[in-house]
Amino acid sequence: MAGIRLHVFLRWNIATSFICLLACRPVEAAAPFFDPQNPTDFFSATEKFSVEIKVADPDPSSTAAGQILNATLISYHARSALYFPFGDNAFDGVLQYSISLNPPQSNRSNILLSLEFNRTSRMDIVPMPHWYVCLQVLDGSQSQAQSCFKFHVPVKPRIAQNCKLQGNGLFQRNPMSDTRCALNALQSSSKIGVGQSFEAFAYFEDLTSDGTETCALCDRLTITVRSDPGLPNNLLLGPSYGGPESTHWPSTRSNLVGVYYGVGAIQESYQYLYSRRILFKPDIEQVGLKYDLCLNATEHHSSALGSFPAASAEQCFTLEVVRPDLKLFEQPRSDLNLNPAAPINITVHSRCRYSWKFAMSDKNDLNFRLTEPEAGYQRGHYTPNLSVDQLEMTLPGSSLARKEKVLLCSDFSSVNCPVKDKFNLTIQYLDWTVPGGLEARDFGVCFDMSDEVYMLGKQLVGCINFHVEKCKTCVSPVDSLYSLAIDYQTDWLQLWGANSMIRDPMHITETQVLNLGPLLEVYTPHSVDVVIKRFRMNETSFRRLNPDIAGSVVLPGMQICLAPLVCLQGV
Repeated sequence: MAGIRLHVFLRWNIATSFICLLACRPVEAAAPFFDPQNPTDFFSATEKFSVEIKVADPDPSSTAAGQILNATLISYHARSALYFPFGDNAFDGVLQYSISLNPPQSNRSNILLSLEFNRTSRMDIVPMPHWYVCLQVLDGSQSQAQSCFKFHVPVKPRIAQNCKLQGNGLFQRNPMSDTRCALNALQSSSKIGVGQSFEAFAYFEDLTSDGTETCALCDRLTITVRSDPGLPNNLLLGPSYGGPESTHWPSTRSNLVGVYYGVGAIQESYQYLYSRRILFKPDIEQVGLKYDLCLNATEHHSSALGSFPAASAEQCFTLEVVRPDLKLFEQPRSDLNLNPAAPINITVHSRCRYSWKFAMSDKNDLNFRLTEPEAGYQRGHYTPNLSVDQLEMTLPGSSLARKEKVLLCSDFSSVNCPVKDKFNLTIQYLDWTVPGGLEARDFGVCFDMSDEVYMLGKQLVGCINFHVEKCKTCVSPVDSLYSLAIDYQTDWLQLWGANSMIRDPMHITETQVLNLGPLLEVYTPHSVDVVIKRFRMNETSFRRLNPDIAGSVVLPGMQICLAPLVCLQGV
């Protein structure tokens, strides 16, 4: 019997223990949830508004797990999953909010979210007009739930600074970045050379959006100009472009802007870039003038925004018309160091061919900050030019017409930098083949440098004094001692004797400068006829060799080029 009682007792204990395990195990607390799960997107159409959101918890209110303790507002950075309390982001000072639970500590509550928009605060600290906002609730069991929506702030228009468009013309940027940029945007100050064409765009962002491509709530912007006393001559102001209507998209400069925001950048919103084109081509009468202009973008709200006040943004800039800053390089880039305060003295010889190289540039071309595409000044627009007043009369037989351009890097190499970083070096040549009959004469020429088209920046850069030495001549490719003897009415033996460096009288080189004879300086007056007879010359030869002696008397201090006939029969 005892064995039977023990068996029944054990079976009863096992059964009751199993029932207790089933009945006495604590029930797992359920997480709260929103009803509906995702609230509708909200838009702050007024400066202050409130919204009521329902939240529930499956657990009884009589338990801790069934009591919703608090609600917190959390906002997310665009393109990231990082979040932080709503009051610690870039909306500080722009938005204030409050949250209340009604009733508190219940499994059925209404969350009253109140938001107030401070229109007078700084708008430039707000990185985006829309934010990804999440309500987070917590119950007594520390279970939580989130429900997120897009929150939109009607922010006034802002200026878009300069950058390059990427991809297929879509204006892309990180919406959290402080850099807002657009192609060929106006700079605060631009320098434009006379005759250059300056094109730039004043850009403004429309930051009011409802997150849809049709953008029913988007503002329309009107861009107007404010200038005192008015627009400068030769400045054209194009129409305003931009906005949802496709007819306002003439180019990639005013277009639909795709902006990503939200956790993991999974959502996209749209806003619009507005622009107004400025084209300025100043003339020579505007050199040295500065113009201050301001463009104002005023927003026009959709009727859905009700009576929300309109705002505007202003962009001011300065246009300065400048002349080229021409520079003449010294040696070794140029063959001569011209200096307006110190003339250069050069001795030349009859029938010789000379060529002197002068290298010039516009120094503004070397200022790459000034010549960036957005800055205004066009690199390579001007061509420096050297000139001499009445050159043919001042220096007979000379020319300054030969010119060439070389594309160089700033370090004067030609291949080690991109083309966009190169500048034009203008090389101009003074070519002169000294005609016969100018022996013993002096010629002074002074060079001015200016732009070859507009004659801007004309300045004296230096002078050269040329002296044609007597009794010397250059050899041409067809010359021989015999032909030169015929030309100067002497004989080849005399020429050979005057040029001891010539070993073979049958071969003379083109580069040689030959002596035509000895030079005799006189200290007392001499009759030309006496000199001719004494040195066995004929008058034609004497006059040919001494063009500076025009009369019948050789005066004291003059030098006589002598080429006596060696052969009695002459030439």
